[in-house]
Amino acid sequence: MDTILANPWKDRRPDGYDVVVVGSGYGGSITAARLANATLNPHRTVCILERGQEWPIGKFPDNLGDLLGNTYNPLLNPLGLYEFDVFPDIAVIKGNGLGGTSLVNANVAIRPEPDVFATWPSALRQASQIGESKPGSLWNYYKLAEETLEVSSHPTGSSLKKFQALKKRALELGLLVETLPLAVNFQKEGVEVFQRNGKSIVKRKCIDCGDCVTGCNVGAKNTLYMNYLPLAKAGGAHIFTQSEVEHIEKGQDDHWIIHVNHRDDPVSSDEATIIARTVILAAGALGTPTILLRSRDEGLSTSPTLGSRFSGNGDFFALAYNSNQVTDILGWGNHQADPISKLVRAGPSIMGLVRYHEKELPNQRFVIEDLSIPLGRIGMLPLWPFVFCQALSRVIRTVLRRRSDLTRISWALMFRVL
Repeated sequence: MDTILANPWKDRRPDGYDVVVVGSGYGGSITAARLANATLNPHRTVCILERGQEWPIGKFPDNLGDLLGNTYNPLLNPLGLYEFDVFPDIAVIKGNGLGGTSLVNANVAIRPEPDVFATWPSALRQASQIGESKPGSLWNYYKLAEETLEVSSHPTGSSLKKFQALKKRALELGLLVETLPLAVNFQKEGVEVFQRNGKSIVKRKCIDCGDCVTGCNVGAKNTLYMNYLPLAKAGGAHIFTQSEVEHIEKGQDDHWIIHVNHRDDPVSSDEATIIARTVILAAGALGTPTILLRSRDEGLSTSPTLGSRFSGNGDFFALAYNSNQVTDILGWGNHQADPISKLVRAGPSIMGLVRYHEKELPNQRFVIEDLSIPLGRIGMLPLWPFVFCQALSRVIRTVLRRRSDLTRISWALMFRVL
């Protein structure tokens, strides 16, 4: 696959970096962009390590075969885009690519209520109580992120049929429905975000195709690939994709040794180490603890609470069938010549929101959001192979982690045949 932002693996610095950021999701991309562009003397050398591959606009899967073929699996397809982790109490959908889960999320950029921070560390709690635009306010950083991600509301979102359906239910309960702020471009057309070696990243207007969470092939979704990652690259950061961090260890002279497994393709890999003065683990709520737990197995001292106290950002998923309200929720993706595109206006994945028990304590409130199903013509069919593959890989993951590349390839080929 073509690359625009990623550096060739051979271009990594032999003498190491001042800062290595592990992961290219929101935490990693924003941190790398700020550090790479900081006016420091001397200038800090910054490196981003991303486990997945780069996904240029227009290359995202948009049919069933491609969707299944790009499902992440540490054994069968370590470069797959869509990662599903299934646990007894929660299921997690993540993105495995340059830009992290921003590639496959629903773009919603809603701010939390201030009292949500009541149980957070005191510095954040106090900052959340300072009004926006005042020094030290937490909301100043929210505003900065919203500006960089170009967050806005859909200008005609209230006319979408799914929004109208949500509004009908809200009115029956005496509640209001609101259009959500989204990291989606509704105004700019043909704006070049980044250019390198004759290749460009170009921003275009949303066409309401509804395929946000399988990957925007239009260039309208303001993923990190459209803003913070180009900003980090422009500041001189090196970006290496297909580079999974196995574990880290403390080296000499206050340096860190990062053990990396780099893949040129899904079945072959080579092991390497990168030296850094500072390591920032931003591999996600599950990825970062996983790296730390593996590092602990190799002798790194960690907190005894590592890997505990998780929560999700959604509690349930419900479907309505054969209702008396007509809606357009089935995405049609990168098929503008398809007859369905002339009839259906699904809109971004999530558009509207209704707040329940808004005056209650945070743990007693909840919200309901509408939803468009991507690649609607295939529905939810692909979920079952995802779950099966994830369960299969979990059984043999620990064994393979410490095997040679030859053994990895042998197991991979065997399970592909099965």
